[in-house]
Amino acid sequence: MRPGLTSAGGKRQVSTAERPASQRSAGQEQRRKGPSNTSLTSIDLDKNQVSDEGASAIAAALGHNTTLLKLGLAHNRVGDVGMKALEEVMACANTSLLLLRTTGNPAHPALLQRLATAVTGNVKAPFNIRFRFACVYRYRQRIRRNRPELAGTPPFDWNISPSLPAGLAFNPETGEISGVPQVFWQSSLFTVTATNASGTSTTHVQVQVDSGVIVSSPSRLGAGQEQSDRFKVAFEFLDQERQGVLSRERALQALTTLRLRTDDFEELVYMLEIPVDGWGEPIIDASDFVSIARAASTPTPELLTYPTRKRHARA
Repeated sequence: MRPGLTSAGGKRQVSTAERPASQRSAGQEQRRKGPSNTSLTSIDLDKNQVSDEGASAIAAALGHNTTLLKLGLAHNRVGDVGMKALEEVMACANTSLLLLRTTGNPAHPALLQRLATAVTGNVKAPFNIRFRFACVYRYRQRIRRNRPELAGTPPFDWNISPSLPAGLAFNPETGEISGVPQVFWQSSLFTVTATNASGTSTTHVQVQVDSGVIVSSPSRLGAGQEQSDRFKVAFEFLDQERQGVLSRERALQALTTLRLRTDDFEELVYMLEIPVDGWGEPIIDASDFVSIARAASTPTPELLTYPTRKRHARA
């Protein structure tokens, strides 16, 4: 019933729009304001008989949507009218959509190409590539996974040239360097490149693999023993059940007590090849904890020397 009319019982009916916001339901308030989805990132409408009218409605929604990344409209019935509506909103309003499939529609090919160009405009070219850690490693010692950070719109395709020294691997999907160096390698430059639909960015990194032999004075050796003793005390304090091992939670608590960093704990466990149980949880003995604590006390844990011993998964 329209606002201002009365029902058969003589009572005036008040429309949703006339009601105070406090009296409107959440759904009514949402419908009054219009759609504002904040979590939807992908819609697949391929082969759904979408027409010009449907494409125009989608274009109107895209004008204020900031989360949708992928939209499939391939093999529908969208003609020039619908594609023009999409092109206009992509050129002027939407900045989030990164992938739009439109093949198999009757719209003019030139219009489809302009729309593809408008969507590509939302993809920011990569720039400012930098690796989190220096690429200086020790022979036959597992390194921390070294993933680069950069600005731009993912996903990126990664490449490194020339090939890394034997034992080190480069992930072409993430740019991450990982592995266990199997050869000595004098410091040399490697070129790392990231590419997406809008461009390419390049950086250079120095990679070095050395023996790790460090000549220490007696005073430094004594300080190192004192440090290890302090780490063992922290281990024993947290090993309250006297089982000779610490869980992840207890190890993190011990590191916090020692005022050592914990943000890269998982990477240190990976690098030091700490044994794990059947659920993937690290089980850390006293020697393991001393190694983790020493690693957590330096910004370059891959350059320290750790005990070499056979490791077996503990039950």
